Amino acid sequence: SSPLPRDGLSESPSLRKMLRSVVVVARPRLPGPGAAICVRRRPGGPLASFLLRQRSLSTTPTPPSPSPSPPPSPSPAEEALERNGEEAASTAGPAPSRRQKMARLVLSQLWPSKWTAAPFDCIRTDPGDAALIKTRVALSAGFLVSAKLLTILSPFLFKEAVDSLATAEAASATMVPFGLIGAYGAARLTASATQEMRTVVFSTVAQKAIRRVGLGVFRHLNALPLQFHLDRNTGQLSRVVDRGSRSVNYLVSMTLFNVAPTTLEIGLVTSILASKFGPAYAAAALATVAAYVFYTARVTAMRIPIRKKMNKADAMANGRVVDAMINHEAVKYFCNEAYEERRYDHYLAEYEEAAVTTQRTLSLLNFGQQAIFAVGLSTLMLLTADDVLQGRATVGDLVLVNGLLFQLSVPLNFVGTVYREIHQSLVDMDKMFDLLEQPRAATENDDDYDQDQGRKKHEAADFARAPPSSSPPSSSSSASKPALFVEEAERRR
Repeated sequence: SSPLPRDGLSESPSLRKMLRSVVVVARPRLPGPGAAICVRRRPGGPLASFLLRQRSLSTTPTPPSPSPSPPPSPSPAEEALERNGEEAASTAGPAPSRRQKMARLVLSQLWPSKWTAAPFDCIRTDPGDAALIKTRVALSAGFLVSAKLLTILSPFLFKEAVDSLATAEAASATMVPFGLIGAYGAARLTASATQEMRTVVFSTVAQKAIRRVGLGVFRHLNALPLQFHLDRNTGQLSRVVDRGSRSVNYLVSMTLFNVAPTTLEIGLVTSILASKFGPAYAAAALATVAAYVFYTARVTAMRIPIRKKMNKADAMANGRVVDAMINHEAVKYFCNEAYEERRYDHYLAEYEEAAVTTQRTLSLLNFGQQAIFAVGLSTLMLLTADDVLQGRATVGDLVLVNGLLFQLSVPLNFVGTVYREIHQSLVDMDKMFDLLEQPRAATENDDDYDQDQGRKKHEAADFARAPPSSSPPSSSSSASKPALFVEEAERRR
């Protein structure tokens, strides 16, 4: 604590330099003339609030003191706070990056615990829901693995059914192919059922994540200062909140139920081909998958700027409509209907151009994917046919290779969609983080601010009426005016 002149910020450069790394916290009844402040260090925090308490000047000038009074020494509590702040600043590590915060947010919604807390205080997980979320995530993972194993098993059953039909001689042996074909159908049906069960079980986790993130962003918006709400664009802000809250669901769903199981399936298929048919089959399958993924990633990356332009034009067009409807009276008052229509049509034209380009590149992407997969499948089928002619494989092996490759093509068809959705989800989450990192109102850092209720706490407030004074109040005294008001109110009552 130290006294400042009335223009202390302009005459104290050292104080201005110090205020860049501290949080100014109000302390009651600081002695000394003029203005006084009390600072408390906060490691890594921005200048969140500033409170300057100025004593009211009396009507008569105060005679100057012969010598300035020494600044008051800090109290033991303030010294402890200062010491704790310096120790925390020395032990604090580097601030997490934006990608690390995104990963923490996704992990906190997928597996909530004290080690995976969300990077923002406004996004909270109910402790009662943590066990339910973990249980559902574990069940979803179990259903996912079961579905993949059954998907890999079904081509083997079909291969055995074909081989049994080719070698059946006795009438009693004809029951074996029918049983294998029935098992093949049951395996495919069970795989589909487990996939749907996984979706049903995980839907609660996804919707709870959307709800928590959306509520957290809304809670943060309510805590932002008035100037932010005066300068905001309502149409664009609403879409940022909506897309940002849903991006967490997209990231979790795409990563957990598309990227991870597809990688597992590719590993299983290549291992089976290498062990049963030889390394040439595994090399051909891996080359096909690598070329497919590389081409899809390159074309999808080329399409991302076009998609961003289309989404931006869509957001601007919707923003113009919402803002024009909200400010309809002002638009009518200034006769700007034609101007608003031209601006809206401009954004619609941009969206139309980007949408046409997006469809053209999508057709190019689909054709290239099918060409790569057709070449790879034909290569593997030719290798298998040669082995059948040489007697090293059966007709069922040809069916097995075809089935494994077609089973692998199903998740590969969504590689472009997964890549685009993950990238778009990261973009939407990045915009949401820009909103969440907006500084809140200064009152949130005060000691008497209730974070949960979002309002000031008045713990020792007393609104009782003071007893009337025994001496008659003087009309010339400013301190006696409340008593006069009370007496006048009692008289009128």
